[in-house]
Amino acid sequence: MQLFTNSSRLPAIRNLSLLPDNWLATSTLQKAIRRGDTETALVATAYLIEKQPARFWRRLVVIALEDVGIADLRLVEEVLLTSGRPSWRAEHGGEEQWAADLVTRLCGAEKNRDACDALVIADLHPDLARQRSGFLDYSGYQLCEVLADRDRSIAERVLAAWMITGTKRFPAFSLPDRDGSFSELLTVYDAIGIPPEVLKVARYGSTRTNEGHPLTIPLIWLLS
Repeated sequence: MQLFTNSSRLPAIRNLSLLPDNWLATSTLQKAIRRGDTETALVATAYLIEKQPARFWRRLVVIALEDVGIADLRLVEEVLLTSGRPSWRAEHGGEEQWAADLVTRLCGAEKNRDACDALVIADLHPDLARQRSGFLDYSGYQLCEVLADRDRSIAERVLAAWMITGTKRFPAFSLPDRDGSFSELLTVYDAIGIPPEVLKVARYGSTRTNEGHPLTIPLIWLLS
């Protein structure tokens, strides 16, 4: 992992009333990164690093996966690795410097929200009600066939991936609790030609969040 690529620093927070609670600060952070508003994102970062650093790093993982995704997988991987290593951060520049550097780079990165959009469509679109119900009766082998079938829609393949890995691991609004295996999902992805560096990001992501983006990112990469 490379060390800092810029000289960003967190601003001093002179007026905490601008961000009256952690929820607003977290929402501000994500929306500012999404819009490329580095100044606002760094203010929210400074607030969260001071008040709730663990919340900051959890949210940064979600932001990287949800808002940047396949547009910059190398940066996403850096966020995933750095977020889970507090001792390493302390020994290699410090918490604030890493937070400022990664947030600045996320603001400037290209964005791709397809991994998130695919989850929402698969989970909630009314036209997929039949598949959401029918796939529950499929065997693991049948679900793997759906995932590998290039003639299937993206949403159907995402649904199959979700059921292979299990909704207990990545909860859904419209799907019942179901056991599964993320390792099995990665095995299928490997078999259909997704390269190791993409699977590595998905694997790291699966250890850092229970949001479903790690299960869709390899498929979105393949279809892109």
